[in-house]
Amino acid sequence: AIELDLPPFVWKALVGEAGTVEDMVAIDEVLSKEVQSIRAATTREAWAARPRTWRVRSITGRTVPLRPGGLDAPVAFEHKGQYLEEMLTFRLSEMEPQILALKQGFHSVVPPLVLPLFTWRELERKVCGTAIIDLEQLKKITEHKLPGKDKNPVAVYFWNVVGAMDNSERAALLAFAWGRRRMPLSNGGVHLKLELLHGRGDESLPESHTCFFTIDLPAYSSEAVLRAKLLYAIHNCTSIDNDFIARDSLMDDGEHDAAGEAEDAIAAALALEDDVDRPASGSSTGPASGWSAHEAGFLLTNEEHEAFVVPR
Repeated sequence: AIELDLPPFVWKALVGEAGTVEDMVAIDEVLSKEVQSIRAATTREAWAARPRTWRVRSITGRTVPLRPGGLDAPVAFEHKGQYLEEMLTFRLSEMEPQILALKQGFHSVVPPLVLPLFTWRELERKVCGTAIIDLEQLKKITEHKLPGKDKNPVAVYFWNVVGAMDNSERAALLAFAWGRRRMPLSNGGVHLKLELLHGRGDESLPESHTCFFTIDLPAYSSEAVLRAKLLYAIHNCTSIDNDFIARDSLMDDGEHDAAGEAEDAIAAALALEDDVDRPASGSSTGPASGWSAHEAGFLLTNEEHEAFVVPR
């Protein structure tokens, strides 16, 4: 599955379905307000109160005539339906080069005759997986690699917590576990793996291995503790480059100052990027384009590094 949040009119174009006004309204706030205004003018008097000409605002913000002389030609009340239709046709035509490029890419992998066999929603699910994360479906694709499998108390706590999450929180959980916010395809053979972090307890956060779709859970003593640590992790551990930072245990009050100093040290290290020549990503020369957390870590003193990073 590939996480492609493309608007419906793109998927419709790929399978040969026609786009609608609603498709464009969903992604263009200015157009949405204009369409609402046109539809609200149900009488000639209301239409005359805000006269319009045969023009439209393009995706770049330019005013474009919909027909020859359209900039000054008024739109009659009885033609407002046609006006809406021509607005839609123009706006969809603006994306034709990009849509064509997408089609060519799809056709290099999938035969063109196959795509019209799907509805646009079916094609989106085939490519991207499911945006709605069903609890029972998630359980079905989960391998419990804990003592006692799904009967292990930590696994029971985990599913109780996930069961109480809304869809956005479950999406964050998936992103934490494998870097994507959608369910994998049911027939893709991809499984979420739950494992136990031996030797870790209530003081530790969960860990994830996004390459393997795995979550390592410490041996939490209660559902409340697991809930607090898991929610913290899925909302704050969002960068793979920063996993070593986000993985640290929640520390005692006496250790917060040391961690704060370490954070300041990393910030100072990041500020050095303007003074240090470092090849940019994908090139052999050039100024630094940014430091990962791992690279910044090498600029810390041993004491700062130990205060900030909790070893595995």
